[in-house]
Amino acid sequence: MYSTATNCPNCGLHSTGKFCSACGEKLNVEPIRFKSLFLLLFNGILSFEFPFFKTLKALAIKPVHFIHNYIAGIRKGFSNPIQFVLISLAVYFLLRTITGFDPVDMEFVARGVEPPSIEQQDPSLKAGYFISRNVNYLIFIFLIIHTAFAALFFRRSKYKTAEHLTMTLYTFG
Repeated sequence: MYSTATNCPNCGLHSTGKFCSACGEKLNVEPIRFKSLFLLLFNGILSFEFPFFKTLKALAIKPVHFIHNYIAGIRKGFSNPIQFVLISLAVYFLLRTITGFDPVDMEFVARGVEPPSIEQQDPSLKAGYFISRNVNYLIFIFLIIHTAFAALFFRRSKYKTAEHLTMTLYTFG
């Protein structure tokens, strides 16, 4: 039997057992690891019972506060980071496909100028077109690079690499 008494990370109530008697949050909060992120990925793909808009609102109003609380164990009632980024990217790609939005071409439209032909494009414009056309593949590379740099530059912080990935996923979403 599980009999350790502790304070709930979500509501602060002193509880015993595996879950808080007031809000149902897990009392034994383990650090975020890559294994748990992969399990969240499969759960996020197979389950659509999630409070996406509550998470979006929390990230829009107080993003740092929300992410720190999520890492500290206050997770009940919010989308996990894998669900959040997958749904956000799906909505972005869907809207981009429906509207035909291309950020590189929009720059020329805003100026009222025709885009130059391929032969006349400078390397930075070619790079912009490449990124714009392949963003659905490159976004995952950007996530990995961003997480690696965050873990590298903040290696003395209390956060592990999986927690940096969690922050990156919420930020990109």
